[in-house]
Amino acid sequence: MTSARPDFFIVGAPKCGTTALHSALSTHPEVFVPKNKEPHFFGRDLEVGDGWCIRDEAQYLGLFEERGEARRAGEASPWYLFSKTAAQEIRAFQPEAKILILLRDPVDLIHSVHLQHLNTANEDIIDLKAALAAEPQRARGELIPPRAPFPKCLAYRSIARLSLQVERYLEAFGEEQVKVLLLDDLRQDEQGFLRTVCRFLDVREDVELELARRNPSRDLTSVDLMLKRLHYRTRVISGLQRRAPKAVKSLYRGAVRLFPAKRKVGISPALRAELSLELRGEVARLSELINRDLSSWCQPR
Repeated sequence: MTSARPDFFIVGAPKCGTTALHSALSTHPEVFVPKNKEPHFFGRDLEVGDGWCIRDEAQYLGLFEERGEARRAGEASPWYLFSKTAAQEIRAFQPEAKILILLRDPVDLIHSVHLQHLNTANEDIIDLKAALAAEPQRARGELIPPRAPFPKCLAYRSIARLSLQVERYLEAFGEEQVKVLLLDDLRQDEQGFLRTVCRFLDVREDVELELARRNPSRDLTSVDLMLKRLHYRTRVISGLQRRAPKAVKSLYRGAVRLFPAKRKVGISPALRAELSLELRGEVARLSELINRDLSSWCQPR
């Protein structure tokens, strides 16, 4: 009888393909992952708000009751990597766990996390440069939007300092139990990426898995941002979306794009250059730590 405890964890980083990998593994016949992605049971230092995570162990283990005879069971919570305590918490819970870490260029990570926070109404500073400038005040507990699950999720520079985060897992589990993958790998060779994951998890590699296709990011207009805030306060919008015919949804998406963009997709060359210079030493340290050439990161685009 297989254990109801998970034995592998996709720990992050956020916006690096964790959702796509979770979805792909959910179709593997030898792998069980719960439908409830991102339980965030570990990482007690994050001091999250009620309803954002599972803190009761019985409830958490209940996610894996339907594991059956699956060879592997795991979950994906992208803020485990950022947490300073999650690695040791997971080790105490499951010392033999296999750890999957997904990373990307830290400048792109900062941009993508900020955009995601705007999409989920966790961020209310629309301009990325202004949000970065607000970090000292936010570290003092100021300027925190009411919907942010925990204040530290707005510390964009800290989120991008990946080497210390990876190092915590290597120290806790050792190189044999940790696999570091890059979003670049996924984009260049999806099937090769998935075979690498299956090989690491010791499950069949010949299974046809498919990565979920996500809608591409687009500019956010004032109407987008208003409706997102309304949705996350009332949950009315999602109900309307489910009932609306496809033609109406298409018409809505077209109409919204007619309004001026408040937050454009992409990052200005000047801000990219500034962040690239700031994070160049961090990238060099990470490159040495995981023995990968990351010289293409933090470059002008």
